[in-house]
Amino acid sequence: MIGDQLQKAIYAALTAAPALVDGKVYDTVPTDAIAPYIHIGNEQVLDDSDDCAEGWEVITDIHIWSDPDTGSKLEVKTIGAAVVQRLLQIVAIDGFRVVIAAIENVRYLDDPNGVSKHGIVTSRHVLEPA
Repeated sequence: MIGDQLQKAIYAALTAAPALVDGKVYDTVPTDAIAPYIHIGNEQVLDDSDDCAEGWEVITDIHIWSDPDTGSKLEVKTIGAAVVQRLLQIVAIDGFRVVIAAIENVRYLDDPNGVSKHGIVTSRHVLEPA
């Protein structure tokens, strides 16, 4: 069964030099976090085994937060594009082989507070034991 290996790989990909958002990538966002930052959010693990091999499909939401002075979504979209590139480059995970690395959905939203911009990148990784 897959444990925390994919989350660790995502964190490593997002914080590899040069680290996105100055390395402000969180599992649990501190109350004093200053935007922009990235939050590794919810994850869903689905059994993708067949008669021949074990496998798992893992869907992960990556949240991007920005508080631009201009009111533009440009910053959150720029960070989102970089997140997409990094997630697609995950080809090996401790103890697993990445069969598929894909982006399922990318959304950019205005936060109800009227200032913050929110990006959500939903990735899909299909994994098999190495």
